[in-house]
Formats: sequence, C-alpha cells, structure tokens
Amino acid sequence: MKKNKTWAIGDIHGAAKALKQVIERSGADVENDKFIVLGDVTDGWPEVPEAIEMLMSIKNLVYITGNHDIWSREFLVSPTDPQDQKIVNHYMSWYSQGGQATVEGYKRRPELLDKHVLFLNESKPYHVDDNRLFIHGGYKPSIPIEEQDEFDIAWDRWFWMAVRDGRNLKITYDEVYIGHSPTIRYPKNDGSHKQPMNYGKVWNLDTGATYTGMLSIMNIDTKEVWQSDVVQTLYPNHKGRN
Repeated sequence: MKKNKTWAIGDIHGAAKALKQVIERSGADVENDKFIVLGDVTDGWPEVPEAIEMLMSIKNLVYITGNHDIWSREFLVSPTDPQDQKIVNHYMSWYSQGGQATVEGYKRRPELLDKHVLFLNESKPYHVDDNRLFIHGGYKPSIPIEEQDEFDIAWDRWFWMAVRDGRNLKITYDEVYIGHSPTIRYPKNDGSHKQPMNYGKVWNLDTGATYTGMLSIMNIDTKEVWQSDVVQTLYPNHKGRN
C-alpha cells in the first residue's frame, strides 16, 4: 500500500511557476500527500493570485502565516488614510517590499481577491505534526508556543540567529521547520546556502525565491529536496524584490 508523504515548502512570494515546478519535479501527489507551506505566498513575483489558487487546489494543505501574508491581508482590504502619515509609511514599506506585485496581481484578477483574503485570514500561526514544529519566522523555546503572538512569530529572526550562533536553546520539538530568513544571505564556501540549511533540529527552507534564489520543497521524512529554476529566470521581465 502506498504511503502518503508529507512535504514542506519554503517562501513562494508570488512565484506560481516555481511552485508548479517543485511539485512536478518532486512527484508530490496533490490529491493524497500532505503539504505544509511555511508562509509568504504573497509579495514579490507577479503571480500571487495564481500561486494561491494552486495552493487552494491541494487537498491536504496546511498553510502557515507569513509576515508578508499579514501585511497583504491588512492592506488588500483596508483603504489607506492619506491623513495618517504613520499608516501611509507602513503601507509604503509593504508596497516597496513586494506589495506592489500583490496589488497589481489583484488588479488583474479582482474576482479572486475576497476568497484569497479569506484564505490568508484562515492560515495558521504554527503547526505541530508528530512533535515537529512548522513556523514561519521563529519562536522563543522558553515560552509555550500557544502563548506566543502570531505577529511576533511571523516576524521573528532571533530564533534563527540563535540557532546559527550555537546557543543552547531548549528545543523540545524533534524538529523545527522555518522560512523567512533566506539562506542565500548566509553563504558558505561549499555553496550549500542555495539549499535548505540545517543546524541540529532546525531546518530553514527559505532558499531565497523572492530574490536570486530558488523555491524548495522537502520530503520531511527522507529530507530529500527538489528545487525550481532560479526564479528570476522564470520571470525575466520582473524584478521581484531585488
């Protein structure tokens, strides 16, 4: 009898073509396997609506809230008050960090906006599966995960930095999977920064698809990884977040 697999996917950032590639190259079964996406499907490349549609077609999907998803669901439904400079500045920060592509994507596909905002609103701040934690940014191991704020764990980089620095964190999970901190920012001489990075129990699957990297999918049982083409080459007429 065929055993269903569990897959983890890093930050997509509007790269629907890359998402299609990793699913096809891995041989993942969208009808039967479990897919855990580590957040940030929005902001970056031009096919945010198409990427979300593709995710929504997966039968057994767990979608984790990313910091860009929080930004997007906030500004896609809320008009920006031009009289409130703080809100304007916050909006422009999002817009310049990939939000422009999200806005333009829904100008092109406005019929998808409402159901996609609902999809983002129904995402999970974290997911625990067989004592394996899946989270976008990071968390504080000294505090129960259920007591930590969605915004904080979506934006957190402290955890990844602490893991890389070799701090003695009391991680009670068997494994932790994160995105958010692109591995291409942490180069190694052997080129392994282009692949997911592993320190002890922790795996970082954000291989920089939003910048000059590739999208990655991992079979979390075998640790086999498949990657897309360099995403820039899939969207030669767009800049992504470079």
